Amino acid sequence: MRAKPNFRLGKAYWQDPCFLPADLTKELRSILSDKAKMEPEAVDTFMTCCNDDAQWITQILVSAPQADTKARMGKIAAQADKLLEAMHSLSPESIEEFGKQFDTLALVRGLPVRLSATTVRSPRAYIGGEFLGTTWDLLTDMVAVAKYVGDKLQPTSSDQVASLNADRLIRKVSKSYEFVAGKLPPYSKDTWFPLFMDRLAKWQGLRLSCGRARIEKVICAMRNEKAGHPA
Repeated sequence: MRAKPNFRLGKAYWQDPCFLPADLTKELRSILSDKAKMEPEAVDTFMTCCNDDAQWITQILVSAPQADTKARMGKIAAQADKLLEAMHSLSPESIEEFGKQFDTLALVRGLPVRLSATTVRSPRAYIGGEFLGTTWDLLTDMVAVAKYVGDKLQPTSSDQVASLNADRLIRKVSKSYEFVAGKLPPYSKDTWFPLFMDRLAKWQGLRLSCGRARIEKVICAMRNEKAGHPA
């Protein structure tokens, strides 16, 4: 029997208050003080957020092109659909025998076959034939969700993956600035934010490209979302 993978969303990690190196932090703080004209307290708060944002983005960086995920979703849908087909062909006698043996395994301890902890904790939710019915519903949903995800994904190149990661970083840092200043950061060429993002993104721990045009695109999209007009 295969070991159960970890299907929980996200990754747990320890937040390092000094994740960004000291020399980069010093340069970024200088931009905030000299060019953004932020008060020292605001600089401290925003830099704390940026340190956390940079660490967060390294935990969720997309590496595999979406074509890989699309193929995996297709495989899940196809295999689950085959199991549904097999279940659909069960005779009444097969269903009855399966149900009897399942009920015994769910309720009696010490038998050679061990059911999952989920089933053992709430066995009466699955006995009396409910297990097959619940499994059918879950597999049907799995096929539907896997197909939905696969249909939404478009094959991406490595350049497109890098662009997605850069957009996520810009969005994350922009939200942090909005938290501190009450507004989204500026994006025009003569303002401080494009320079700030360029220095942060090019750090070797991230190696992303956050040009001014990309920053403008992301921030304009965020403004449209706030106004109720998603792009």
